[in-house]
Amino acid sequence: MPAGTILPEELPEMAVVREAREETGLDAFAQVMFLGISEFDARPFGKVEVHRRHFFHLPVQGTFPERWRHYERDPADGSVEPIAFDFYWLPVSDVSRRLIADHGSLLARLRLNVEPLGAEEST
Repeated sequence: MPAGTILPEELPEMAVVREAREETGLDAFAQVMFLGISEFDARPFGKVEVHRRHFFHLPVQGTFPERWRHYERDPADGSVEPIAFDFYWLPVSDVSRRLIADHGSLLARLRLNVEPLGAEEST
């Protein structure tokens, strides 16, 4: 799941596309769908800060690999070495078991948009 920081003077809708391109290497996205905002207290993870997170559904268009590795060439942490990301796709019903730090807080809203009516909820 790509994530990142909104740059000064950048709209969240623009930041999500930029971050997704930088981190995944994919660039053919359909219309961005806003899911909502949540706040996350990062103290349990050793950071005295609150993250204001904007969540979006960003569908990929066209063909794409099942698995791939992409190197982010301009990491926000200031490091000079590219950061390797390994990606693979999961069914939406499996995602909640793999997310940490409350990144799945708006997953129910995403599921409403991508799962067919009557799809079973996973536990």
